[in-house]
Amino acid sequence: SLAEKVRLVNEAQKYVFGAVMAYVCDASAEPLTNALIAKASSGVPVTLMMERFYMGILYHHCVRKLRDGGVDVVLVSDKWKPSRFLSFFHDKFWVRDGEEVIVGGQNIIDFENDSTGFNHLNRDTDLLVSGPMATDFAESFLDLWAEYSTARNRSIESFRSEIQESKKLQRELRLRGSEAYADHLNGPTQRRQGACRAIIQNAGARNRSIAEVLKRHFERSLHSIVMTSPEIESLQENGFFKPIEEAVKKRNVRVELISNGVDGGTGEFTATIHRAMVNASLRGKHYKRNFWNWVLRWEPKKISEKRRKTMLDLESNVGLRTWTHFNYMHAKQVYIDRTVTSVSSLNLDRASLERNHEAGAICMDDGLSEKMETQLVLDLVNSVPITDD
Repeated sequence: SLAEKVRLVNEAQKYVFGAVMAYVCDASAEPLTNALIAKASSGVPVTLMMERFYMGILYHHCVRKLRDGGVDVVLVSDKWKPSRFLSFFHDKFWVRDGEEVIVGGQNIIDFENDSTGFNHLNRDTDLLVSGPMATDFAESFLDLWAEYSTARNRSIESFRSEIQESKKLQRELRLRGSEAYADHLNGPTQRRQGACRAIIQNAGARNRSIAEVLKRHFERSLHSIVMTSPEIESLQENGFFKPIEEAVKKRNVRVELISNGVDGGTGEFTATIHRAMVNASLRGKHYKRNFWNWVLRWEPKKISEKRRKTMLDLESNVGLRTWTHFNYMHAKQVYIDRTVTSVSSLNLDRASLERNHEAGAICMDDGLSEKMETQLVLDLVNSVPITDD
C-alpha cells in the first residue's frame, strides 16, 4: 500500500488530500515523506489531517518535518470536547485529484510499511478505488478541512466547485445517484462490476454511521459473514451483533471473526518491546534483554486473556466462530455472502462504532471479492480457533 501511496502522490496534478491517524517519519516512510515534500515544493497543494494526541505529542518532529517541507498539516483534537468526548481522528484515506482514493486501516509506520503479512508485523488491508467514489472522499476531506483548519493553514475551498462539477457530470453519465441505481443493481452481472459507496463517519457519527450500514447488510445476509478486527467488544448495549445473532439462528448464516491472541499482543507496542529485546540481546545487554523478555511474557498475555473472554462470550451468545491470527491483525474487513466487501478503519469496539472519525468503502465487485476471499482464506489458515478448553 505504501508504494501505491507514493505513486498516487507522484502522479498528482491538482492536489493530494491525506487523512491518517498516525504518521511516523521513520526510514520505512521515507519514500512517501520525500514524495509529499517534493510534490508540495512543485506547487501542487499537499494537505494532511492527523490525530493530535499522537502527532502533537509522540511524533511532533514528523509534523515539523512535513510542514518545513511545504506540506500543510492540520492536527485534529476532539478528545476533550464535551460533545465528542474521547473521540479520535481514526480515518485513513488518501485522495489524488478526485480521481483515485486509497482507504483502509493502515497508518504510516514501519510495522505497517515493512509488513509482508507473514513477518510478524501488522496484517492490514487498504483498498485502491478509482472513479466517482474518490470524488466523495475529496468532498468529505474539504468538509473536514473547513471544520478543523486554523489561520495557519491554507484554504482549499477553491476545489469545491470543481468537485461539484465532477459530481454533476457523473450524474449525467449515470455513474452516481439514486436515479441510476436500477442501471447498476438490477442485473446479477452488472451489479458486481464495481458498485461502491464511500462511508465517512465524523466524530460521534454525527453525519453517518458505518456500523448502521453494516448492520443493514447483516440483516440481509444469506450464507456467510467473515470479519477481521484488532479490537473486539461484546457491544450488547448498542446492538451491533444483534443482526448477526439473528442471521446465525434464523438463517444458519456461518460467521467467522478473526482478531488477535497472545502472539499479536497489542500490535505496535508489543512489536516495539520485541524489537527492544532483540536489540538488547545483539548488544550483549542481558539485563535489558531479560527485562523485555519478562514484559513480553506478561503484557501480551493479559491483553489476550481479556480479548479471549470477549470472543468466547460472542461465540456463546451470538453463535459465531472466533479465531486469533499469528500476526497482529490490524485489518478492518467485512465480507458478506462472498459478494459485499467492506474495507475501512472501523474497529469492532465502542470507540470506533460510536465516537471516532472513521472512513471506509463498501463494494460489490467480482475482482475485489476474489482477492478478498483469497486473503481471508489465508487469514483463517494462519489463525487458531478459540475454544473454551
